Amino acid sequence: MRIRAVIAGLVLGAAAALTSTGAQAHELLVDSSPRAGDVLASGPSQITLTFSDRPLDDGAVVAVMDAASRDWAGPPPVMDDVNVTVPLADALPDGRYEVVWRVVSGDGHPISGSYTFQVGDGGSAGPAPGADDPVQGEVAQAEGSAAAASVVWALVLAGLASLLATVLLWRRAAARRRLG
Repeated sequence: MRIRAVIAGLVLGAAAALTSTGAQAHELLVDSSPRAGDVLASGPSQITLTFSDRPLDDGAVVAVMDAASRDWAGPPPVMDDVNVTVPLADALPDGRYEVVWRVVSGDGHPISGSYTFQVGDGGSAGPAPGADDPVQGEVAQAEGSAAAASVVWALVLAGLASLLATVLLWRRAAARRRLG
């Protein structure tokens, strides 16, 4: 009876590991304004980045770079729960811009990324929203990493359960041989 209880506990532990993917991940950029690949008729007055959870208040950096490497970001970013907003120093002229950001995750690890958007009709601003969207790619990559980690933990727990069951059954069989 003890063997069954131990094996059941290990199986439940493996199931818990498979369902607990979110707690291990860093914050993710889940939305932005403007979004990656947007083509705007006129320049925005600010850039807003939205994360899956609140980043730490210290250490946020956002740059809005044009083709000549001029940074159009104004004062330091403002943190408001899951949003990081940076006002722009001046109205953006037509052109392509790259938003480069870095924040500190709630667990103290820095996370960063970048994306492009366009002001005016000068052509494509870069990747169209969808599969090539850096925000969506980052989310998919993090979800895949968390799922892979859960599968690894489940396999480790299953292996330990198998090893424990084998040892216990072997010991039980050896005890029966001694008695009989």
